Amino acid sequence: MKKWLVLFLLIIGSTHAQTAKMELLSKIADEICNDITSNNVTIRSEQLLGVYMLKAVNTNKAAVDKLYGADLYENEQAFEAFGEELGTYMGFKCPEVFVAFFAEYEGEQEVAINNVEGQLIKINEGQFLTFIIQEATGRKHEFLLLYDFETAYLLTDSLLKTKDKIEVSYYVTQIYDPKIGKFVNYNVVTYIQSK
Repeated sequence: MKKWLVLFLLIIGSTHAQTAKMELLSKIADEICNDITSNNVTIRSEQLLGVYMLKAVNTNKAAVDKLYGADLYENEQAFEAFGEELGTYMGFKCPEVFVAFFAEYEGEQEVAINNVEGQLIKINEGQFLTFIIQEATGRKHEFLLLYDFETAYLLTDSLLKTKDKIEVSYYVTQIYDPKIGKFVNYNVVTYIQSK
């Protein structure tokens, strides 16, 4: 009998906590929506949206700490999940806030991803890590490791050596080269696979 009573109380407590979280998220979403619309702000970036979200969250800090824990702000994954939940509530309460934000992304072109396979012939470590591969036809390609991705560790941890056969996925972008005073096309690597 005691086990059933404890289980019943746990279920009631859990349901109450979920209801309280939903009410808090709804309240914070209302505050954000009202703040943005009353000030006639056009949200065009995640950073600006984040400022309004943090402002409302800090206004309700005591309730947030009580329901989500005081360490929410230090736990990046938990805070990101909290922000996504809050964004969902905002999407239902004031979808017009997101119109300009998403319109910015509609105009962007999709980046074409290319693939090439060959032998790694050189790795250069300077301000950025670059490497050169040579196709079976003799054609050479230079790549720039600009950001972290799933298999970047193959280069950063020196697991690849010259003469290794690899396949590289990349896109071409223009980056300003101050030495020559103009934008230059670079092959920015997005994935590496050892063959």
